[in-house]
Amino acid sequence: MTDTVLEKNREEFDRVKDKFMVTDCEKCETKHLNHTWSKLDFVSMANTTPLKKWLVPAYYIPMYHTHSTPTAIYARLQPNGIGFNPDSQPDEATVALRYAHEIILYVLRAQNEHFKMQALGEALDTATRDFCEIWPDTKADDLCKGKS
Repeated sequence: MTDTVLEKNREEFDRVKDKFMVTDCEKCETKHLNHTWSKLDFVSMANTTPLKKWLVPAYYIPMYHTHSTPTAIYARLQPNGIGFNPDSQPDEATVALRYAHEIILYVLRAQNEHFKMQALGEALDTATRDFCEIWPDTKADDLCKGKS
């Protein structure tokens, strides 16, 4: 990057920086630059959109497996409770893949609605039909109605 581009970026940052300040302490009124573009946390943002229906299956449940929680430990135990199961868990992987597929389609649909791209709309219709064919037992009724 050239010095001119960096300088312009810094000027633009300085111009909007105050919009991204958050309060550190109510009492002394100190502030710091927020580390994200929104003052809402991930769950609060998702709750303001149709994505909220995926919070438990596509966020909370996977998070149990990525952190050392009792739930994650119990999920990996042998059926008799003695020792850890060294086998893969294809059912959990399949569920994660299906939700990821559905969320990607949802995000692309939101982009298409916002930017009104005809070519993307046609491709999304095909991708949605494929989704409904690949995952016939899906509960994504809003996505699969009339697409089979």
